[in-house]
Amino acid sequence: MIIRPVLLALASAIAGTQVIAASNDAATPEDVLNSMRNVEKLSADTHSHAKEIGTDFNRKHFILGASQDTYLSCRATIEGVKKINDKLKAPPQEPFDDKDQKEICSAFRLFGHRQFLLVVTLISEPRSIESGGFDGYFEDCFTRLKSALTGFVKGLADYTPNCQDNILKENSDLEWAFDEAIKKIKVRWGGRRAIPVDIPVPLD
Repeated sequence: MIIRPVLLALASAIAGTQVIAASNDAATPEDVLNSMRNVEKLSADTHSHAKEIGTDFNRKHFILGASQDTYLSCRATIEGVKKINDKLKAPPQEPFDDKDQKEICSAFRLFGHRQFLLVVTLISEPRSIESGGFDGYFEDCFTRLKSALTGFVKGLADYTPNCQDNILKENSDLEWAFDEAIKKIKVRWGGRRAIPVDIPVPLD
């Protein structure tokens, strides 16, 4: 019968169209790498502000307090990471080939290290936070920054089965770093509240 071959051809064409549509809705290796680069630019900006503290405390740029630029950079990082994460398409139905996964996994090693370094740098000078009157916002900022960055990192594991375990371990380490950072600052304050000095706008 002529109808059967026609139906089979039609079904094949529809299936092919669905595959193409699915591939268009999925992320490419370059999409993943670009998203990592964009997140890294945001966190590097916040990191650079935090490093603008000389050796003389009286002449230091306050890390997260009186230096509104740094605080706003922290907030911009939170918002920016969320946008990047939202724009990144879903993983393809078939995993990336070994070469592409290797490239992403290799790039992630440095990426993960820099996110960890960001947290360490931000709390390297607690007096700056106190003097800037940022104590009322620090935990909120770090809690949201933790959620944004670790959520992004955890999502990367879905694109790279070959190094999924390593990424998830790095993510756990990053979560720990954020939690310890908040604990460290709370211990430093000892329940005191700094006198507000040029407190920047809240996150909301």
